[in-house]
Amino acid sequence: MTYEQFWYGEPILAKQYREAEIYRRENRNYEAWLQGLYIHRAVTASISQCFSDKKTKQVKYLDYPIAFTDREKKAEKQRNIERTKRWFMSEGKDGNN
Repeated sequence: MTYEQFWYGEPILAKQYREAEIYRRENRNYEAWLQGLYIHRAVTASISQCFSDKKTKQVKYLDYPIAFTDREKKAEKQRNIERTKRWFMSEGKDGNN
């Protein structure tokens, strides 16, 4: 906000600038949290692969980004359905039922 806007502009502008700054700060905080989540998953997968026995199941890194929006959740659900269909088709071909 410029000097002229603060002293000579509409009073509502100060409130709007303050609210915009709060929104930007919350957005930066969320992005930092999300980045920390991805780093945590990467470190966990790396340590799991380095130190786990062959008998234990290793943690894998994410194949896809984490779904947060409805559109992303629908796409993830569709990928899971397709993966399940492929798994059932491969089980049927092997005759291991």
